[in-house]
Amino acid sequence: MEKIGVLGTGTMGAAIVQLAAQSGHYVIACDTSVEALEKAQIYVREGLARFAETEATIEAIVEKVEPKKQALATLDALLPRDSLILTNTSSISITDLASATRRPENVCGMHFFTPPPVREAIEIPRGRLTSDETVDQVRNFVASLGKRPIVVDGEAPGFVANRFLMPMLLEACRLLEAGVANKEDVDLLVKQGVGFPIGPFELGDFIGLDVALDVITYVHETTGDPYYEPPDTLKQLVETGRLGRKSGGGFY
Repeated sequence: MEKIGVLGTGTMGAAIVQLAAQSGHYVIACDTSVEALEKAQIYVREGLARFAETEATIEAIVEKVEPKKQALATLDALLPRDSLILTNTSSISITDLASATRRPENVCGMHFFTPPPVREAIEIPRGRLTSDETVDQVRNFVASLGKRPIVVDGEAPGFVANRFLMPMLLEACRLLEAGVANKEDVDLLVKQGVGFPIGPFELGDFIGLDVALDVITYVHETTGDPYYEPPDTLKQLVETGRLGRKSGGGFY
């Protein structure tokens, strides 16, 4: 693949643009802008029109089912019939997202980790209808970025990475709410006792508490497992706009 489109240039999308561009790919980025709405409308129209030239496009918008399905349906209408539609979802069923398109065999997950230029692996969740050819193309694309492709079942809510990370944040919130320890000591023990490179509260602030809440909520609703019920502490922080580093404040 030479031409890559990225729809959504938030924290993850912008980093994906950087990674793909510095790896030698021609990248077309498109987004909306609250701060400059008039310019953004022109940019979106022109940018989406140019998407018709791409061989694969990576959707990197909010981690919510309906907005992603709407975005994938839009891309499906714009892109050449054999172009791949890749989604940076970190938890949502690939088969469900692909149902919004007329090319489910060309839809695949491509889950980047924060920050994408630094992390060495990329999770590739495949849907039930994702073709082997599409998976092979995504594998090759990931390798061209200098990363290691890890193919997983795209029907397992949260896939692999978030099914490991989210319980750590859940347990940290529950310990904090129960008064077992403060957030600084929980992070300190996880880092200097357990040996993880980052504490759960620090991790939440780093990836974005809104993203973490979206993932936990999706896994909870999809599995019906009460274990994944979002903690009040996390919900309250998101409701008050404390989303972590990107908003200037979260747990810290």
